[in-house]
Amino acid sequence: MVRFTRSQMAVICLILVFQGDRIYASSAPSASQTGSHYIRPASSSGPFRERVIVFVHGLFGDADTTWRSSSSAYWPALLLTDRLFDDSDIYVVNYHAQMFGSMTLEDIVSSINNQLIGDRVFSKHREVVFLCHSLGGIVVRRLLVRYRDFAKQVPFIYFFATPETGSQITRLGTALSSNPPTRILDSRLSERVPGSARR
Repeated sequence: MVRFTRSQMAVICLILVFQGDRIYASSAPSASQTGSHYIRPASSSGPFRERVIVFVHGLFGDADTTWRSSSSAYWPALLLTDRLFDDSDIYVVNYHAQMFGSMTLEDIVSSINNQLIGDRVFSKHREVVFLCHSLGGIVVRRLLVRYRDFAKQVPFIYFFATPETGSQITRLGTALSSNPPTRILDSRLSERVPGSARR
């Protein structure tokens, strides 16, 4: 089984904390890459590496803007320029996560599952590592609870700003919207999402 070294984890953390804007600059994804897509391999036919790092955005985000810093550095593409990640493919998930949408958490999980299966993320890699922002972390937890066979291939999940017990700012959002994902992030989150911390 392939393992991340401490150096690789440190680089991931630095990219996420400092947003990569002073480390590297990278071009924007093409118009064809606004949905879920591989950044590496460049071709859907591979070759595939043993590990894939999967970026999953959160509420109000998308596969592009969530992972882009103010200087246009695109975090998933930053890993392509770092030799520490030469042994990993890079995949970016996109799903509809807007304030006034109507998709439930289960709808989002089903949609992402279909994308991951369609793009052979779990069947072409021995290890799948998730980097999740906000609602993306809740979605990934639910995905792994619902599709337990996937969990066997997931040695690591990095939760970036994923609320364990709810998000205070979403109280305002729930007052303005009946969108199910917004309600998921309210202060009673731990009562509804399997695997959440109980306090």
